[in-house]
Amino acid sequence: MSGVFVSYRAADSATHAATIRRELAAQFGDDQVFLDLTRIKWGEHYPSTIRDALLQADVLVVVVSPRWLQVMDAKTGQRRIDQERDWVRYEIRTAFARGIPVFPVQLANEARDLHIPAAADLPPDIARLAHLQWMKIAPERLDDSMAELGAAIRSKVPGLPDLRASQGRAARRATALAGLAVLSLAVTAVVWAVTGWPDSDEGSLPGPTTTVTGSGTVTSNSPTTSPAIVPGPEQWRGDLAIQSGGVDLDQVPPVKDASDGDLLKTHFTEVSAGRGAAVIAWVGPAAPTAQECQTHVAGTLGDVPVFDPAPGTYLCVRTSEGRLASAQYQGIVDGGLFAFAFTVWDKG
Repeated sequence: MSGVFVSYRAADSATHAATIRRELAAQFGDDQVFLDLTRIKWGEHYPSTIRDALLQADVLVVVVSPRWLQVMDAKTGQRRIDQERDWVRYEIRTAFARGIPVFPVQLANEARDLHIPAAADLPPDIARLAHLQWMKIAPERLDDSMAELGAAIRSKVPGLPDLRASQGRAARRATALAGLAVLSLAVTAVVWAVTGWPDSDEGSLPGPTTTVTGSGTVTSNSPTTSPAIVPGPEQWRGDLAIQSGGVDLDQVPPVKDASDGDLLKTHFTEVSAGRGAAVIAWVGPAAPTAQECQTHVAGTLGDVPVFDPAPGTYLCVRTSEGRLASAQYQGIVDGGLFAFAFTVWDKG
C-alpha cells in the first residue's frame, strides 16, 4: 500500500491539491502521499503510474472546488465528470470498487458553506460521494483543518506513520535539554555572585540570542520578525491581457511583459506566479475581498501553477512586493493572450 492518493480536477484545484499534499506529507511522509504533480517523473507513462498508485492506495482524498461539477470539455461541450474516461471519475469509481475510505474535502473560507453536489448531479457510479461526510479545509485555520483530516485518515489507516508525533517528542527532548542548560547557568550565576565574577582582560561582548522554540533551540545574533501582509486601499482596477512575460502588479498602472512579472502565462493552459510572488485559485462563489485574498494566499506554494482555469475563475495573487490582487480570468483573446480583470490593493 502507498498511503494517501490525492484526487483533484486540474482545471480548478491543482494549487489546493498541492497544498493538501504538502500538509499530509508533513504528517505521514512524502512516500505516503501520492499527487501526480509531484510524483510522476519526466518521461514516465502517467496513465500507468496513476493506475498503479490508485490500486495500491489505502485511502482516497478527493479535492472538490465549488465549480468542480461545472468544468466542461471544450471540444464536446460536455461536463467532464459525465465522460466515462474522465480521470477524476475513474479515481473515485475505483476507490469505491476497492472499498477503501474516500474523504471528500473542499477548500472554503470559514464563513462560507460547503458546495456539496447532489447525488442526482453525479454519474450513478460515483453518486455515493454526495452521501459521505465532507470536510471543510479553511485557509484561515489550515493547520487545524489539516490536523483533523490527518487524524480522520489515521483512524481508518492506523499503520500510517505519524511524523508530527515523533517531531513533537524530539521537540520536548530539546526543550528539556534547554531547560537543564538554563538551570545550569542559573546555578553558575549564584556561585559567581558568592565567589566573585571570573577575572578577564577582555571587555564583555554581547552574545547571540538563544530562543527555545517548538522545534528545538534557535540561535541568532539579533531577533527578527516577519511583518504580516496587511491589505490597504484599492490601488488599481482594470482589464489586461497577458502573455509569457506576465504582468508586474506592483506598478501603477501594471506593466505587461515585465521581466519580473507577478502573474505569468507559463503554458497555453496554465498561469503561475513570478519570482517572489504567489498565486492560488479562489474557491468562493463570489469575487474575493482583499482580506479574503490575504487569508487565502497565506502559506500557499508560490511555484505551483493554476492549470487550465475556466472563464470566470478568480485568482488571488500576492505580489513580489507584498501587495494583494484579485484576477478574474476572462478567457483567451488575440491569438493566445490570457485576459484578466484585475483589482490590486496597496500595502496597508
